[in-house]
Amino acid sequence: MKKTLLICVVCIAYGNLKAQNGFESQFSIGLPSNIVTKENASFNMAVNLGYMFSTKSKALDIDDSNPFKTASIIQYGISAGYTNTIRDENFDNLQLMPIAAVLRVYWLGVFSIGGSFGYAFALDPNTSESGAYGEATLGIGTPKRSVFFAVRGVNSSGDPAFEWSTMSLGMRFLLGKKNKQKK
Repeated sequence: MKKTLLICVVCIAYGNLKAQNGFESQFSIGLPSNIVTKENASFNMAVNLGYMFSTKSKALDIDDSNPFKTASIIQYGISAGYTNTIRDENFDNLQLMPIAAVLRVYWLGVFSIGGSFGYAFALDPNTSESGAYGEATLGIGTPKRSVFFAVRGVNSSGDPAFEWSTMSLGMRFLLGKKNKQKK
């Protein structure tokens, strides 16, 4: 636990040396994507709030006449959220709170690919759906706002396959940006 806390402090300190993006929100709706989820669920909604940092890497041979030769932006941070999967009348709705580390890369000023890895806590004490959480995203837009496609899953048994997974479409918004101080 002490090592994890130390790694988080180092990452936050390193992030303070780079450009800070600030708080980010995500809203998405989706459908079940694996056989187990499809059998008893029909719809999924998710809301995430994260704190993101970003860095800009220098592109080689940047040509001002070609806007698609821009530097890539690497965004990283932490995210916590709420996801609700609506199930049929035989099951209670599955409500999870995922907490995850996020890594995302923006290319050409408009395309992004990213992932989140962490743990999803079941909010209903009568369910044992807590487990490892993973998310992969493809997006179009900038770090300020973008539209994305996500595949999310939770693995509560330790097997290689996800017990719960969804495919979602959503929007991502940057809530605030820290102003850079002039030197």
